[in-house]
Amino acid sequence: MLSVRGLECRLAGRPVLQQIDLDILPGEVLAVLGPNGAGKSSLLRVLAGELHWSAGTVAYADQPLRQLRPRQLAALRAVLPQQLPQLAGLSVAQVVALGCAAHAPAQRGNEAALVQAALASLDAAHLAQRDIGSLSGGECQRVHLARAWAQLSGSAAAEKYLLLDEPTTGLDPAHQLQLLACARDAAHRHGWGVVMVLHDLNLAAAHADRVALLQDGRVLACDAPQQAIDADLLTALYGMPLQVLAHPLAPARPLVVFPVAG
Repeated sequence: MLSVRGLECRLAGRPVLQQIDLDILPGEVLAVLGPNGAGKSSLLRVLAGELHWSAGTVAYADQPLRQLRPRQLAALRAVLPQQLPQLAGLSVAQVVALGCAAHAPAQRGNEAALVQAALASLDAAHLAQRDIGSLSGGECQRVHLARAWAQLSGSAAAEKYLLLDEPTTGLDPAHQLQLLACARDAAHRHGWGVVMVLHDLNLAAAHADRVALLQDGRVLACDAPQQAIDADLLTALYGMPLQVLAHPLAPARPLVVFPVAG
């Protein structure tokens, strides 16, 4: 389990996370929602070990994050950041293979197979020999997710966590659904814990096992979509009148209805 207790974080003296308590379980998809400035990306960066926090604890499988060495942390979690690194000059296959660099030397023998499988999972196998600098933003997003996929697929850790910061940005609807299907596959078939920051309420409602709502750096609610995706909560959180209906294709899932211009 990825456990967060009493987490507080300040940036430039301003609190961005306050008294965060969360448990992320292996085998589940947790979507983190909230308006701009709610602390979603800051929370993900803390979980990734990329942002210092001022109080509280974060632990991967009962191992305090601050005590983990870089290679230990890389075996436990992989990250798709919001701002993708610029790696022009490398082929797509080379970029995905960077995920394998986190593995201990004894685990690198099947690197080519891991790269091939990761690219195939993201419908990107045909891009393998392209220079990543020649790709569209959406294609780059899929390639970097494949890098994270290869990183965790080759890890020998008993628990693994995939951290995705706005992973559907730049993707057309078909590839948004494919990426989210991969996230669910990572959780439900591979047993990884998946944390994804999203802005699209309906994608979260349709694909997450649980939803955490953040407001001003605090967790407003964390529950199954049927409970967390609540009209009153969302109206207060986003400052606009929102309705929640049963999804016509999956009645157990909520569907958020936005105001329509008159």
